[in-house]
Order: sequence, then C-alpha cells, then structure tokens
Amino acid sequence: RDGEEAVKNYIENQAKMRLKALWQEKTGTKSPREWSDRFETPIACMFDDKERKQARTMLRIVDEKSPATDDVEKAIQYLQKADFYDRLQDEQERDRCFMERVVGDYDVLLGDVAAVRKYIKTHVSDAPHFWLDNLTVTNQIRNCADKAYKTEGCEKALKVIDTMGPAELKRYLRGLIGENLRLGMEILRNM
Repeated sequence: RDGEEAVKNYIENQAKMRLKALWQEKTGTKSPREWSDRFETPIACMFDDKERKQARTMLRIVDEKSPATDDVEKAIQYLQKADFYDRLQDEQERDRCFMERVVGDYDVLLGDVAAVRKYIKTHVSDAPHFWLDNLTVTNQIRNCADKAYKTEGCEKALKVIDTMGPAELKRYLRGLIGENLRLGMEILRNM
C-alpha cells in the first residue's frame, strides 16, 4: 500500500515538474505570476476576451503549489499547443495589451505606458498579476487621467474645439448630448 502511494506521488511530482519546466522553457519565468511581476503587466491582459477564460484557468494551474494531476496534464497539453509565447516576449505587444485592457479609454490622456505602470505600482498594493479587472486599479487610473486632463488634457481638447467649424462643432455637440446624460442635463439646466 505504501509503495503504491509512493509511486503515485512520484508520478504526480514528475508531472508537476514537467509543467514548471515547460513554462520556464517557453517564457523564461518560473510562473505566470512572476511573468506579470517582471513585465509589470497582468499576464491575463495578453489574451483577448475569447481566449482569456481558458488561459486564466490554465495559468492558474501553473501557479498552484499542488494542482490536481488531471489539471497538470491539461495544462501541459495547453502549453504545448499554445501560440502566445511570441506575444509574451514582444514589448510593444505587452504595452499595447496593457493600454487596451488595463488602461482602457483613459489611454487618450495616459499615453506613457511606463508612467502609468509606475503610478499604479505606487498607488495600489496588489501585484501586477491582479491588475486586470481590479476596481482599485481602475479607480487609480481614473484619478491619474483626471489629473492629466486638468493639467494638459483640457487645454488640448479646447484647441481641438477651436479648430472645428460651426457646423462640425454643432454636429459633434449633438452627438455628445445623445450619448451623455450629464451633458444634456447641464445644457437643460442652463436654459
């Protein structure tokens, strides 16, 4: 009985070691969490909406200390077939995915990706691995964008408005009112 248990444990440990070695070979990091820390980018943001759920599940298995043997085998198969390793190594792709999926619409005000990462690191206690879909991170990005808007963004927006012709400006304002309840209420309030 003890011998069977020892063999089972040995086989399980071998599979876990193969999984860790495969991840290390393909990414140069010990785990998805370490990858996120090294590149100050949540690894999950490197996957589009369609593939993110499965990727998160498989990457969680790589991160786990004691994953189930079946899960280890699934993760090994997933990683062997994966085609995302070049994306993970591409700095421009990391920056693009970070801006698109973490910074989002605020990217128009926060164009310096290194500055955004630094701001988040100094204002959020969570590790980069957990920045995606994190309310605290989202709030801090909004605060950073608000500061950027007040210091220079507003002035840039006013310059854009100054270059618009009356018809173009009117068409633009009509579009904004249709999409923005607060702006519409503000106009109605000032009538």
